[in-house]
This record gives sequence, structure tokens and C-alpha cells, in this order.
Amino acid sequence: MKNIKKIFAAAFTAVLIFTGCTNKTESSETVMTISAGENTLFKSGLLLVRKDGKYGYIDKSGNFVIEPRFEAAYDFDESGFAFVLEDLWGIIDTSGNYVIEPRFHLADDFMNNGLAWINEDGKWGCIDRNLDIVIEPQFDNAMDFGGNGYAAVRLGKKWGYINESGTVVIEGKFEKPEAFYENGKAWVSEGNLWGCIDDKGNFVAESQFLNVGNFGKNGLAAVMTETNLWGYMDENGSLAIEPQFQMARRFNDNGLACVKINDKWGFIDGQGNFVGEPIFDLPVSFEKNGLAEVSTDGKWGYIDQSVEFVIKPKFDCAYSFSENGFAAVQKNGKWGCIDESGKFVIKPKFEELYSFDRLGFAAIYKNGKYGFIDKNGKISINPKFDNYIGFYDDGFAVVSIDWKYGVINQNGDYVLPPEYDYIGEMKF
Repeated sequence: MKNIKKIFAAAFTAVLIFTGCTNKTESSETVMTISAGENTLFKSGLLLVRKDGKYGYIDKSGNFVIEPRFEAAYDFDESGFAFVLEDLWGIIDTSGNYVIEPRFHLADDFMNNGLAWINEDGKWGCIDRNLDIVIEPQFDNAMDFGGNGYAAVRLGKKWGYINESGTVVIEGKFEKPEAFYENGKAWVSEGNLWGCIDDKGNFVAESQFLNVGNFGKNGLAAVMTETNLWGYMDENGSLAIEPQFQMARRFNDNGLACVKINDKWGFIDGQGNFVGEPIFDLPVSFEKNGLAEVSTDGKWGYIDQSVEFVIKPKFDCAYSFSENGFAAVQKNGKWGCIDESGKFVIKPKFEELYSFDRLGFAAIYKNGKYGFIDKNGKISINPKFDNYIGFYDDGFAVVSIDWKYGVINQNGDYVLPPEYDYIGEMKF
């Protein structure tokens, strides 16, 4: 299970193209979009790029501070260190000097707890941001640390759990593990069935479920029994809601869960009672503003947390609201934006329209090219790019032309010309 999570593969294929609502399915919790405005493009003032098949780091002027010589590399961590690969993995500082010479056969980036998995001679251990090996390489496989500070590790054929000091807290006895939740529970499997353990390794629910879901804040998790129907289990291992649903989702923070029954989706409360009728075509989740976009009989609208329509279903497609209070919707084949009252604030006139980022830009697609509009619907950067990742918090966006990548500022001017094979950390 321990894989290098950042795969250096073709970039920007993650950007979804809005062609109606065909990309909304029952298998995805929400519509995925690139939300680049969640961080900065330049890490520690440097940007990871690939040129002529090698990775290096440039500054905002486009000058190589660290020449491209690496087979693979990660972004700089908040500590000012980056993992790089030259035959073996090592760690460099922002000057390009090795602080740990290449010695690891595999390496993963630093996790939220400040630890990073490293592999020597086929064994996994952990290093911290002080560059000290705090868990000696000894495990055959490993997973990231969970919400309670435990990580699943494998010695031989069985999985157990360690704490952040590397001490075994649950002996290896499971065939498949999952990470612990903050409530101190984890799913484990023995054979083809899943059970639930506590942080002592004791079963609160014996292995009996064909499939399982995530725990919600209300302490309930969706489970599929041998009836092939879904219900919900509580943290004590008891069935709180009897299996009766074709499919079931995690409980939202508002205490509602989306479930499928009689080929339609609806919402239940923590007691399993329906809130409103199950009339929706696809599963949805509520957003921060308390609204959810829903489809019924092929038309899209918005409901509030009482599962009442606040915007009647009249759109061909609809997406969740951005932080600026606008949502992209499609009507009569064209895309525009509405506000939370359902009024058009940008008239539908675009072939495709993406969500607004935190800097106030939304991407559009016109005549086979991508550009950007502002919150008034005015084209601020003309469509001329083959692909893109939206604006980051530091005001830069990555764009591509003819499979070469560059960086633009908020005026659409090139900060870095499109001459790089990749820009940034390519993630799978």
C-alpha cells in the first residue's frame, strides 16, 4: 500500500472539461475541479520545473537557482527541504546542497505530523524535519499516519499499527488495514470481510461487512452487509440504521446523509428518517453556504439543509457555489453564473465555464482554448491556452501551449514563457 503518492506523469489531465453534466456520477462524492487558490505556486520562493527530461528549481525571474539534474523531485517543504532523486533519493536545501546525501531507494513527502516515509533496502522507516531518522527502516510496507497518530505497517504478511515513535501499539494480525479516524476507530479486513477495531486493536465490530465507508462527525459510518444493502453502524459496532439502501454516503456535517433507494437519491437524518422525498438523480453533498446542487428529472436546481428547493430545477447542469457566491450553471447549451437567489449575474454565453477561484478568476473555454473572466463576466485574459491550472494565492497560474508549460500573472502576461515539460509537482 505504500506508494510514492506523487507520480510524475502527464500534468493537468486532472482539469475537467465541462461538457454538460456527464462528469457527474454516482461514484464521485463531488465534482472535482482544480482548486489552485489553496496555496502558493512558488515554494520557499522556488518553483519545481522539468526541462529536457530533468527536474530543477527556478525563481520568479525564470533563472535556475538549482539546475535541472534530478530524475524526480518534490516541492520544497515548509522546512526548506525537498526530496530529490539521483539514482537514489536524498534531501536538498534551497541552495541545492545535499543535507542528506542520496541513500534512500524510495521516499515520500513530509506528512502533516512532520514525518516522512523513507525506504532503505526495501524497508520503510521515518525521518523528521530535523533530518533525524526517528523510526528505523524495518517495515515491509506502511501507510500514512491516521487521525489518532497511528500508522498501519506490515511485517511479513500481516498488518499492525505503530505510533509516531515507531512503537508497535497493535500487533500485526490483519490482512488489510485502513487508517485510524480521529474517533479512534479503524477498518480492518480478515479475508473478504471488513470489521472495525479500537485503538487497542480490539474488535468493536467483527469482520462481517462487504464494504464500508467513512465515519461522519455524528459517529455513524455506512456499511454494506451480506444482503448487499447499506445501513449505518455506530462507533460501538451496533447497527444504528438497518441495511435498506442501494448505496449510502458519509454523513455531512449538517447531520444528513445521501442514500439511494428505489433508484433515487435522498437524504436521511441520524435516525434513518428521510428528510424530504428521495427524488434526485445523483448523490450530492452540501457546501459551506448550506446549499447543494441536485438533479431531478434531468434538470438541476439547489436545495437548502431542510431539503427544500431554494432555486427551482431549471438548468441543464449546475455546480456548487464558489466563495464569491456565484455558481456556474448551464442553460440552453450555454454557461453563465447565478447568485444564491438564482438570479443570473453573468448571462449564459460561454461554451464552458469553471468555478471562480479565491482571486476572482474563472476559466472559460472558447473555440478550443482556455482563458479567464472576472466576476463581472468580462474576459480578462483572452482564450489562447491549451490547458491550465487556475490561479494560486500568490497570483500566478500555470498554462500550457503545444504541450509546453509556462506561468502567467493576473494580467495574463507571461512571467515564465511556455518552454517547460512540466511545472510544479505532478500528482496522481
